[in-house]
Amino acid sequence: MDFFKTISKSLILGITIIVYTHTSAAAVTIEQTNFSDKQTVQPTSEIKLKLDRLPSPNEGRLSIFIGQTDVTSMFRTVGNELIYQPKNIPLPVGETKVIIYLVKENNQWQEIAQLPLKVSEETAVKPTDSQVTQTPTQQQPTQQRSQRGPSQSTESTPSEEPTNNNQQPTNNNQQPTNNNQQPTNNNQQPTNNNQQPNSQENNTLLPPTLTLESQFLEARSGEISSRPTSTELTFKGDFNPQERIGDLDIRGVFSLFGTTIEENAIRFQQQGENARNLDLEKYDIDLAYGSTTFSLGHNTYGNHRFLLNNISNRGLLLNSRLSDRFDITLATTTATDIVGFDNIFGLNDLDNDNISAAIVGYQIVKGNPDNDSRGVRLEATLITASRNPEPDFNQLQVVDAEDSDGFGLTLVAEDSSGRLRFNGGFARSTFTNPSSERDSELTEGLDIVPVVPATENAYFLEAEYDLVKNMNLGGDRTLNLTLKATHERIDPLFNSIGASVAPDTLQTVILLEGIIAGANLTLIQSWNEDNLADIPTTPKNNRRNTAFNLNLPLQTVFAVQNPLLPTLSYSFTRNRNFTANSPEPVNLLSSDLLTTTHTLGTAWKIQNLTFGYNFSSTFSDNRRISGAAEVDSELNQQPEDTQDFTNEIKVGWQATPGLRLDLGYQWTSSRSLVTNITQFSSTPTLGIMWQIDPSLMFLVDFSRNENTDSINRTFVRGDTMNVILGKTFIIPGPAGVELPANVSLQYGLTSNSDRDRELNQSRDGTIHTLTGNISISF
Repeated sequence: MDFFKTISKSLILGITIIVYTHTSAAAVTIEQTNFSDKQTVQPTSEIKLKLDRLPSPNEGRLSIFIGQTDVTSMFRTVGNELIYQPKNIPLPVGETKVIIYLVKENNQWQEIAQLPLKVSEETAVKPTDSQVTQTPTQQQPTQQRSQRGPSQSTESTPSEEPTNNNQQPTNNNQQPTNNNQQPTNNNQQPTNNNQQPNSQENNTLLPPTLTLESQFLEARSGEISSRPTSTELTFKGDFNPQERIGDLDIRGVFSLFGTTIEENAIRFQQQGENARNLDLEKYDIDLAYGSTTFSLGHNTYGNHRFLLNNISNRGLLLNSRLSDRFDITLATTTATDIVGFDNIFGLNDLDNDNISAAIVGYQIVKGNPDNDSRGVRLEATLITASRNPEPDFNQLQVVDAEDSDGFGLTLVAEDSSGRLRFNGGFARSTFTNPSSERDSELTEGLDIVPVVPATENAYFLEAEYDLVKNMNLGGDRTLNLTLKATHERIDPLFNSIGASVAPDTLQTVILLEGIIAGANLTLIQSWNEDNLADIPTTPKNNRRNTAFNLNLPLQTVFAVQNPLLPTLSYSFTRNRNFTANSPEPVNLLSSDLLTTTHTLGTAWKIQNLTFGYNFSSTFSDNRRISGAAEVDSELNQQPEDTQDFTNEIKVGWQATPGLRLDLGYQWTSSRSLVTNITQFSSTPTLGIMWQIDPSLMFLVDFSRNENTDSINRTFVRGDTMNVILGKTFIIPGPAGVELPANVSLQYGLTSNSDRDRELNQSRDGTIHTLTGNISISF
């Protein structure tokens, strides 16, 4: 729309800004979470995982587990952020882990991260965006240093003295217990309504920090490291200027990153040796006057899950509340994620790299301030966008040129009692790939047939009702019961540059959630299908998923303070993925896989001792194999029938206020019912955290992973150990300023042993590293 482009060019006259940045990504990594091992959350708390980027379809799909339970379908995607809604399955009480995997096309599971999660039975402060913390791989110096970009750099937290947080060192070597299981991603994406167009105040600022990290010793067997020793000086920090001129409030955030190692520069993937060592990650300037805010830099906007969903790119944004019922947002930003000094306003290429949008909201019925009910709000979104065939700055993938235009409506309603809630939306978008005009590398001068623009629709409907709300059962115990239904459809060729959607899908979910005297139960049934156009040569994949979860903190349920009463948990999942039609060639395209999982758990806490045990049984039934008259080579490529068992024991001992020991042991078996071969794995772990004094901490983290089979064909063992001694202190600065500082010394061990007895081959390797780190914050 020329209207947006004319306004954008007018707004930037006379504005000058400086900025610097950090980030990198070769592999998918977790950048931020809104929880950590230093705080507890409630069973209904929302948890967020911010990725540096989403994996491309060629890389694979994400799979997320909480403990042994697959909760992938319960996460919604907002930009690069994964959000677990509190109205879905409640979090299990106690200490567990959030494990994120990348599942590749050949069914290989690659672990991205393991994040400790502590869930309390008692009322705890719900983590918010203002409490966002870096993931443990960034906060703790326990992770072995590897080749990485700045977003993966190991940092200490010099601004605070170490405290006793009962932290359990993370085991990064735990493998998925069932390599044949394929949990289903339902792509459920509830809308986050009433989001403000800018979240500057919701981000934790990082004080400017200089870090000197040196790996001054490395010894290894096998191949020699290309860089056995290294020294790197990094700078990272946020600057937060603020000024008030009369009624005009000016706020800014500038994030900078610098490094002395060229390969770790923020734009090394894009520019190679021409990348600046000191560069701008992002910036944001807000000028607020009354109920109107004008923002420059990285802005987040858009509430429509299918059309314009929480875009966070560089550009301009104007938001104004014209009355107590009416508000409007105008935005124009880049379509790709950019960093650095170039294209400082994000408007250098309005024709080919731009998202321009107008969002108009009207509060039809005002909410009830007594219970925070939202009333009835209607929001209209209009978008026009173009994207060049260039990836985001931190992505290594081939992308096409894209154009899209569309409009959408969302309606959010909640009755005055807060018990009945509705959320619905409709979008219509025209999308095309203008490759012949803008993608010369793809066409290579050939006269290709242009892509025909497709205009398609998408809609979603959500309704939930509190059947029982805060019914008193005696004492402090209450009963709450909520029923929720979701239905959405996305047409086969629907797409929008402003949102990440899975086209050609139809989904219905029914959820029943209850909290009874402290016990949590959830029942979910979902139906999914694709190939909505019923193309005969394309598989019509159907998914039928059932899940039941029960968490019983017996002390709370019976209102008895008895440490011998444990917290019990049980979960059941039944996932069936099958082909509803008979595509050709049928042997290659059709499937019918049924996976059933039962998980039992118990946890005790007796004074300074904690004990937990979990058992999981998973049966995968490939019905296409079992029902076939004969198994040919194509069928052999299908998943086999398997029976998996997983046992896990955890013991923790708070020996003194400053000393905690954690032991864990997990053993699994996976038996193929076709070959009758069983794969075994075992993973013992040890963690020690010793707070020697308020400024001195000693950490030990050890884990071993062993894998073998019932015919003694292979044997693989991997050991990882990190030993860290860290100290915080204060450096006197000028004018009485105190500068927090941190110094640490880390020893790392990685050892691998691989035996193939059939081929009489073996491969062994061991790496010892010694790394020093000192950081100073200003």
